Amino acid sequence: MRAVVLLSLMVLVLASCTADQVNSTYTPLGSEPHSIGSAYQVTPVDSWQKYSSTADVDFLVHWTSGRSHSANFALFHDLSEGDALFRYTDPDFPLFRADMTPEEVATLLRETMKLRGMLSIETENVRPAKFGSLPGFKFDTNYVRSNSTLGRGSVLGTIINGRLQLIYFTSGVESFDEYVDDAEFMMESVVLQ
Repeated sequence: MRAVVLLSLMVLVLASCTADQVNSTYTPLGSEPHSIGSAYQVTPVDSWQKYSSTADVDFLVHWTSGRSHSANFALFHDLSEGDALFRYTDPDFPLFRADMTPEEVATLLRETMKLRGMLSIETENVRPAKFGSLPGFKFDTNYVRSNSTLGRGSVLGTIINGRLQLIYFTSGVESFDEYVDDAEFMMESVVLQ
């Protein structure tokens, strides 16, 4: 009987995880700068972890505050003309163009996240910001995930030689204030390579 109860609990736990979480590996980041592709470096907060999943693409690195994914960083690097932000099979996924304005990049992210299953997402407060030593842009997001949880985010980006560099911080609204200082520290730590 005990084995049946344990097996049932295990099935429930696995069912609550996404396929990406089940097929993910987690690696502590430490506090040394990490290269994000060949484009830039970011210095993480010591407690954060890198996670890799079967859904990753070559131009995307994921960092998380922990296995609960309370807060996450999607670090995009060197997206070229015609690339989508994520792997896709839907022909409606928007594609990056090298001549996009910051407002158009905000629209690219918003439309991509809707197609990835967010119930709604708003982008707001698009403004100039430094990406390392270069001019870039920043904007904020508010969203509702497919499981109806509310979230907030912050995006920092730039286009260098026709390639998009983008850092997207996300967190549930209940934990946003807990992680926003980590996010700001990591975004301000960007150094171009």
